[in-house]
Amino acid sequence: MTFFEWLKDQVKRDDLVGDIARDIIDDARINSLDYQTVKEWKQRVEFQTSSEAVLKAFKLAQREYSAQLKS
Repeated sequence: MTFFEWLKDQVKRDDLVGDIARDIIDDARINSLDYQTVKEWKQRVEFQTSSEAVLKAFKLAQREYSAQLKS
């Protein structure tokens, strides 16, 4: 499962991961982006903002995704 596919499954969450998932899914739709990997989305998020809250949410999502891959 790609990071983007995993994010699609997180959009209904009522927490930071759900927030960043919705933002990324909306960004992909609005801008016709086909990014799939953590690396691609990390570069996109860091390019778009320097907000500590957004970067924190992304790192949290990244950690959860990585943990799921290992299990």
